[in-house]
Amino acid sequence: MSSLLSAIVQTIRSYIEEYLNVPASLPLNERIIIFWALILIGVAFAFAGKKAFRWILLVAGAAIGWYSSFYFAQFITSFVSLPTILINVIGALIGAAFLFFLARFSICAGIALLAYYVAFSILGISSGYLLLVILVTFILAEFFYKRILAYVTPILGGLLVYYSTFGLGFGALIAIGLGALLAVLGILTHIVLKD
Repeated sequence: MSSLLSAIVQTIRSYIEEYLNVPASLPLNERIIIFWALILIGVAFAFAGKKAFRWILLVAGAAIGWYSSFYFAQFITSFVSLPTILINVIGALIGAAFLFFLARFSICAGIALLAYYVAFSILGISSGYLLLVILVTFILAEFFYKRILAYVTPILGGLLVYYSTFGLGFGALIAIGLGALLAVLGILTHIVLKD
C-alpha cells in the first residue's frame, strides 16, 4: 500500500513539475513573485473554493484568448475590415469559455481515470467492464461536478502551496505539511460553511 501511495505522489509531483515548472533562467525576484502568486491562488482555492476556481479560470482564459487573438487580429485585418479590439474581445470570451470547459472536462476525466486505476489495479475488475466503469464514473462526475469541485479545489490549493513553498526553498517535509494542512483546512471550511 505504501508503494502505491508513493507512486501516486511521484506521479502527481512529476505532473506538477512538468506543467508548472518556473524556468530557472528567470531572475530570482521574478521567481519569488510567481511562487507567492501561486501561494495566494492556492489559498484562494482552499478557502473560496468554487468561486475562486471559476474566477481564476475565467480571467486566465480571457487573458490567453486576448493574447492569442491579438496575433490573429493582425492577420485577419489585412483581409477583413474589422476593428482589432472587437477581435480581441471575441477572443477573450472564447478563451474564457474554452478554459472553463476544459477544466471541467479535465477534472471529470481525471476522476474517471482514477476509477479505472482503482478498478483495474486494486479491485482486479476484468477489462471488459472497465469501459463501463470509466463511462459511468465520468457521467456521475459531470452530474455531481459542483459538489466534487468543492473538495477538489482545496486539494489543488494544497498542491499549489506545496509546489510553491518547495520552489521557495522550504524543505520537502515542510512543503508537504503546509500543502496538506491547507487542503485539510479548506475541506473543513467547506464542510462547516455547507452545514
